[in-house]
Amino acid sequence: MTRHSVTVAIPTYKNFGLTIGYTLKALTMQTYKDFRVLIVYKPYPGDNTLNIIDEFKERLDIDILIQSNGYFEEALNIIYSNADSNILILTDDDSIPSSTWLEEHIKLHLRYPKVGVIGGEVIEEPSNSYYKKRLVHRILRFHKPLLDVLKSYESFLNDMGLWVYRYRPLNQGEIRKTMYVTGVNMSVKRAIYRDFQLPCYTIRGLHNELLLGLYSILKGFHVMHYKGAYIEHLARESLSRTTNSSALKELLLENSLTPYGVSRYYKKINLQKLKFYKLYLQSLKKLLRMLKKKIGPYMEITPIGLEITLKAIKENKDPKWVRDKLIRVVSMLRT
Repeated sequence: MTRHSVTVAIPTYKNFGLTIGYTLKALTMQTYKDFRVLIVYKPYPGDNTLNIIDEFKERLDIDILIQSNGYFEEALNIIYSNADSNILILTDDDSIPSSTWLEEHIKLHLRYPKVGVIGGEVIEEPSNSYYKKRLVHRILRFHKPLLDVLKSYESFLNDMGLWVYRYRPLNQGEIRKTMYVTGVNMSVKRAIYRDFQLPCYTIRGLHNELLLGLYSILKGFHVMHYKGAYIEHLARESLSRTTNSSALKELLLENSLTPYGVSRYYKKINLQKLKFYKLYLQSLKKLLRMLKKKIGPYMEITPIGLEITLKAIKENKDPKWVRDKLIRVVSMLRT
């Protein structure tokens, strides 16, 4: 591979230098040495992240781009716009990659030329597993996939534009088609990311990987998960990992906005079915309330988000309109 045909990208905000040093130290120990590090840094008062990064500039080829405004999606769009390598590998500022992490990702992309996005294995303490495994996906797993090609995928987007999570353990070294890849350990071919931009409609950036995966599939590539290329994800409160009940509700709200994000790339979402799903949840919530039964946060929050989603898709609202609505609902949830 040619020089700097690999870029490692790290968005960082409010790290305060607590964990990014571990990430950069792990990058100095990679078996594959010829790569560039692209850090998108959003300033915050009292944050000494840049001082920690300076300590590694003699050992790593580091470029720093300043994010002056926006949220996580804007940070990722800066990365997609400024990376110029054959392979872009993304991680977080609280990860510790294994020494062969880069080497394994590169070999997989060479071995599978028609795979656009590859997710590696993440070792982490579960923080929002209740959100992932119980609240969202059991209701949705029987709906048909959004695209015929997704029939062979383990986790996929269904015809309502909602994510269906399914997972079977992989054997070491096994690779499998799935839309379940995470941004902390994800590599992308240049053919995918060079003209890709996220619609900036969320706060926490939930399911940005799904939209990248969908874009890859629409371009004729696959998305796969690999049991290897390990990363340790340090236990820490973050945008997508939380034990905070208010933050969990925000994630559930953003999850229900996913069909809007999907609609920015693929228009054939079953809106009638999505509307019926919203009415079903509202009716079930009303029934449980009458029976004086407990109503879970998924059933409480999701219809609100689906109402925003349906209006936004039907009236072709721009991402800013959706984000403004989201911010208003979030402010109400926090009171």
